[in-house]
Amino acid sequence: MLIFSLALFVLLVASLPWVAVFRPANKPAWLIAVYVICSANIVLTGYIANSFHVLNRQWVVLLIHLCIGGIGWLVWNRLGKPSLWEPFRGMRVRFDLQWFRREPPLGLLSLFVALSYAFALAQIVHIPQNNMDSLGTHLSRIGFWRQYGSFFPWSTLMANQVWYPVNAQLQTYWTLLFLGGDQLTGSIQWLAALVSAVGVFGLARFHGYKPRQSAFAALIFLTFPLIALQSTTTQTDLVTMAFFIPAVYFLFLGLREGRYSLLSLSAIAVGLGVGVKKSYIILLPVLAILALLAVLQFGRNRWKLVFIWSLNVVVGIALFGAYMYAVNWWYFGDPFGSPAYFDSLIEIPQTQDAAIKVANLERPPQNHPEPVPPQNAPLPGTEYLLELVYNAPRLFYQALDTSGLPRPLDGYAHKVKMRLIRPLFQAIGFEEIEGTAYAAPGHTFSFADKNINEESHAWYGPLSVILLFQALFIEPWRGIRKRSYISLTPSIALLVFLPLEIILRPGWDPFQGRYFAPLVALGAPLMASWLGEKKSVKEWLIGILGMIILAVTLLYNPSKPTLGKYADEFHVWSNDRIFVQTIQRKNDREVYYMVEKIVPAESTLGYYAYFFILDYPLFGKNLERRLVPLVAPDQISDLEWLRANGIGYLLMPQNGGNVVPPTEYHRVGVQQGWVLYERQPLP
Repeated sequence: MLIFSLALFVLLVASLPWVAVFRPANKPAWLIAVYVICSANIVLTGYIANSFHVLNRQWVVLLIHLCIGGIGWLVWNRLGKPSLWEPFRGMRVRFDLQWFRREPPLGLLSLFVALSYAFALAQIVHIPQNNMDSLGTHLSRIGFWRQYGSFFPWSTLMANQVWYPVNAQLQTYWTLLFLGGDQLTGSIQWLAALVSAVGVFGLARFHGYKPRQSAFAALIFLTFPLIALQSTTTQTDLVTMAFFIPAVYFLFLGLREGRYSLLSLSAIAVGLGVGVKKSYIILLPVLAILALLAVLQFGRNRWKLVFIWSLNVVVGIALFGAYMYAVNWWYFGDPFGSPAYFDSLIEIPQTQDAAIKVANLERPPQNHPEPVPPQNAPLPGTEYLLELVYNAPRLFYQALDTSGLPRPLDGYAHKVKMRLIRPLFQAIGFEEIEGTAYAAPGHTFSFADKNINEESHAWYGPLSVILLFQALFIEPWRGIRKRSYISLTPSIALLVFLPLEIILRPGWDPFQGRYFAPLVALGAPLMASWLGEKKSVKEWLIGILGMIILAVTLLYNPSKPTLGKYADEFHVWSNDRIFVQTIQRKNDREVYYMVEKIVPAESTLGYYAYFFILDYPLFGKNLERRLVPLVAPDQISDLEWLRANGIGYLLMPQNGGNVVPPTEYHRVGVQQGWVLYERQPLP
């Protein structure tokens, strides 16, 4: 913990002068700027250390931080030593009990949300991560980064570990590197949720709402089930959101005030976001449209600023987002890491009533005539249109979310939703959306299926339906009447994002609520319109419902249950690490126990799995075990290759075919279809 505290101090000292150089305009802007600059510092440091294969050297990472900070202090001194915390100058920090008496509903909601997110942080520290995305991709890859000293590609059948963007995991890895364990790996998403809430507050103030209204919107935003649930995981959806909201906020502030420095902060946030997740690329057209709306709002003389912002975005992406895409292009010939991924974008592997693959959309060679389509061939663009027709209503139905209500109220509310919406959809001709047409392989849409209030499945709960839908459909009309084009931004952003998200996904699946987190955060500031300048019964009702939803969501989370039937079954606060890690993959639990019992912590374990496996638990509690993935069956029997890689233990499926390890490897364990071998050299 001492080394981690020192590293955190160095990071803050190295980042503060850069924050001061950009001169954030107010308290929310300053807090968000600290987050953006610290993140940029970590990411840039990671890129540099990775280039020299020293990503696992603590002292090198600290040295790079100090160099970045040294340059920052020189620039800060050259620019006249701007105040390091100008918005907070003269501010006195005091606990005002009178404020709680003046604002009882807002005060109670603030206290409850603070305690709830403190509880979420306790879950992060004490409950091992057990999300399948995390154990199979996000955490696994940083285990290999620590092992190899870089995130350049290594041999593995788990390709997502290799070619996914890295910015979110670089922050996660930073905590692992300096803490020596994974206790705080989930804190990155937790912090992203809080920063996004600050952004919601700032945008609400930008829209003209009073501080109490803005605080109300930010607090209610934090009670949404998906936000609360993902804040305890090492997934990346909240980090994506946390770099989208600053991009919008600093863009609007910069255009309104004519300040280049704020536009640069927006561009840095865009670059960081592109390096977090490929879905952020879909948000780039959204940002462009928002910039146009801001020009309409603030005057045509802002075109020059928009042009400068665009150039800054290019630089921001080049510095903070393009690195991994360049690595993929160098190693795989494609910025997304795999030609198969690119094919999925142009080939659209959907199904329509039957498993019929849509024809490839690539042009034929130019020296051949265009083929004459058959008479019954669909018109160009028909498949895209059908995707929208099928999947937009499905997503709308899921967005009418009842998650977070106590049982059995949530079930009754879902049944009411089903009985109201199904006849409505049937009346307008949408009854065929039930089924597998234009769904991702292995998924079937049904009105009867309820959203699971779990980290990957969750949506945004009843308050999003009550408050956010109103903001999206009513506030824009008020904005048009008042010529407040900024009020249109959430609705316009949704209209741009929704078709792109549907078309670029391989069909509908129940996990897509998380991809809308940036849009939800963008619309959340308009929820402030529900709170007047004076206290009312409405505030109490909304606040109490928000507290109930947040409590139910965190306490009954199926992955980290504290109450309910899953809590009695899993005992996540007291059970051992492997048991908790395998809650979602219990069929392999005994395999991990076998490895933990037989394979010493500092040994080298080779493993061959031609199917999906959660390989992160194989590293061990302190990630001391060295892992070597085998990517071809022939490697199992290749003694020279096994020796060269120092493989002392070998784990493989029992039904691995006719391939067997060399005679030096003796069977020492069998569990659930897996065999463990130990190398015992012949005399």
